[in-house]
Amino acid sequence: RSPVEAVPAALHPPRRVPAPKAGPGIGLVNLPRTRARALIAAGGLTVAVTTFTLLLAVTLEFQGTAVGTILGDAVAIQVRGADYAATGATLLLAAMGVANVLYLNIRDRGPEIATLRAVGWRESDLARLVVVEGLGLGLVGVIPGAALGLAGAAFLTGGLTAKILLAALIAGLAGLATAAVASAIPIHMLRRLPTAILLTAE
Repeated sequence: RSPVEAVPAALHPPRRVPAPKAGPGIGLVNLPRTRARALIAAGGLTVAVTTFTLLLAVTLEFQGTAVGTILGDAVAIQVRGADYAATGATLLLAAMGVANVLYLNIRDRGPEIATLRAVGWRESDLARLVVVEGLGLGLVGVIPGAALGLAGAAFLTGGLTAKILLAALIAGLAGLATAAVASAIPIHMLRRLPTAILLTAE
């Protein structure tokens, strides 16, 4: 045997390093980068959730009519279908604002996203990143909106009740759902990013 054959092979098959996982914190940390545009989009959700909370509170507490509250017998607030239609339009505008912010964030961070894809992130991981960012943006708008709605409903009715709290919960969940649904368009745009071109430019 030759000296080379007498030396035992010390080579081991290469081990595949797992790709870094997409944690929710990574999505949330992106929000402060574009604070101004994020606050504008969150403000739209705040207005929509506040209005929705007030309408639901009046509907649940007074079956659609608030009369004889602390404001006196002269106060009469009649909730009509047009009011809910207007609130729905406000939620739609808020969704467009959230989608626009997420779209701009993806465009600005194109090279970062291309790098994550190159190191092994799956499309589902990247999509989850966008959804988490959208939900974080939604929370920024929903929490003050629900609080303002509760304060307004309590002022109109003379105090907080279980029905008013339920109205705020429903409106808040609707706001979060709006933010989550608004992530669909940016996620579609995410899949079309030219990874090779962005990495070359970087």
